[in-house]
Order: sequence, then structure tokens, then C-alpha cells
Amino acid sequence: LEYAYIASPVSGEAIRNLSELLIFEFFRRVHPMQEERALKIRVFESDRRINEMATFIRENISSNITCEDVAEYLHICPRHINRISKRETGYTVTQLINNEKITYLKRLLRGDMPLHDIALKANFSSEYTLNRFFKRHEGLSIGAWRKSVEK
Repeated sequence: LEYAYIASPVSGEAIRNLSELLIFEFFRRVHPMQEERALKIRVFESDRRINEMATFIRENISSNITCEDVAEYLHICPRHINRISKRETGYTVTQLINNEKITYLKRLLRGDMPLHDIALKANFSSEYTLNRFFKRHEGLSIGAWRKSVEK
């Protein structure tokens, strides 16, 4: 709260922080019994870095992005960005990258693009590597996942 009140009222970041606080307060009043489980919005410097990290990952997901790339973009050492990420999101940077990659792949797989083209677009060396990555994270092969989505 202190940061949101101290920040310049005309800055975009202050407006965003105050809107997040309003949403949190609305949720808390609508669901008073679930206050413990309510989304806790922290308005600290680390949130800005987490938001920047998520944006950077989303914008560069089709390349071979690594934790080191994210750390370099944010001008923070990889160990520190992993600590911040783990504390704020519960996931390491690599896990966040993999989760975003799976989301990106699912979006591509819903279309009729051939698997070879999807592998190239998602920066995998082969269809086999793509399928192995997908199966490791989703527990299903790409073919089985596509069949389950069609139903």
C-alpha cells in the first residue's frame, strides 16, 4: 500500500497498482469467508520484475529462451531471479518458461499446421524432440492430446 500511495499519481505503474488493490479489496468484500485464500497482491519492486519477466518470456517464447536470458534482460543474476520467481510465483524461471512453452504449443496444435512446422516454429530440433518435451510436461503424446481435445 505504501508504494502505491507514494508513487506519482500520474504514473502508469501507480494506476496499475491501485487498480490491483481495488480488485483485491472487492474480492475480499465479496468473499469475506475466503479471505485467506484470496489472491494476495503485493505491491513491491519484485512484482514489477515478475511482470516484466512474464512479458519477456511471452514475447520470446518461440526462441530458445533460458533463465540466463531472462536474468540478462532484467539485469539480475540468474540465482537471484530464480529466488524472486520461486518466492512470488512458486515456480522457477525455467518452470515458467516451460509452462508458457506448453501453452504456446497447445495454441499451435489446435490448428491444422503440420507437426514438422510446429517444431520449427517453436524452435525444436525435430518432431521427436517436440513430442518428448510435450509428453514430459503433459503426460500425453501430441497425438493423444489432439484426440482428447477433438472430443
